[in-house]
Amino acid sequence: MPDRTSFLIETSRTSHEELMFRIKQRDDWMKLQLISQGALAALAFGIEVSGVKTASPVPWALTIAAPVSFILAVLYCVEDRLVGLLSHWRSALPKREVSLLELESSENEIEVFESSTAIEEYSQSALWWRLMAQLSAFIGIPAILALYRVHTNQWSGWELDICAVPLALALAVLLWAFYERRRQVRARSSGKAADSSPSASRS
Repeated sequence: MPDRTSFLIETSRTSHEELMFRIKQRDDWMKLQLISQGALAALAFGIEVSGVKTASPVPWALTIAAPVSFILAVLYCVEDRLVGLLSHWRSALPKREVSLLELESSENEIEVFESSTAIEEYSQSALWWRLMAQLSAFIGIPAILALYRVHTNQWSGWELDICAVPLALALAVLLWAFYERRRQVRARSSGKAADSSPSASRS
């Protein structure tokens, strides 16, 4: 039993480290998106960045802003999915501890954030705010750059597909990721409520 307890503790520690690493990786994709869109805009407008400037503006650089955004949105959502799965797995650790130590009731669980009632509040507020930030970074910025191309009459017919299709796909990916994360959080909250009900306590 002590060996299994030690294993549970070590598993909790390493999963937390992995979770923090994946959160950083996910957020780095967002940073890279902002940097890449800024670099493409600077290239298109002939703006000097960190002492580097093109000989002349390269307007067509704005055309690849949407495809780049789609690729980075997918990579962001892949990491976010893994973060969600890790959080979901960690939310079950208190039950494993109760089962391992053969405690009489779930009231003796050591609560972690992933299984707390605070996670429901997170789904009601922060998840929506984060979605707005994602849509602004991965959809809004490249869309504005594309509209600039249209406004300045620098738009070619083939560029419409290059911009519209990736942005539509990026929007679909982001909304799917949001739905999945919200569904996971609600499932955890429902499980927590069921465990805390009087019938669950008596069983």
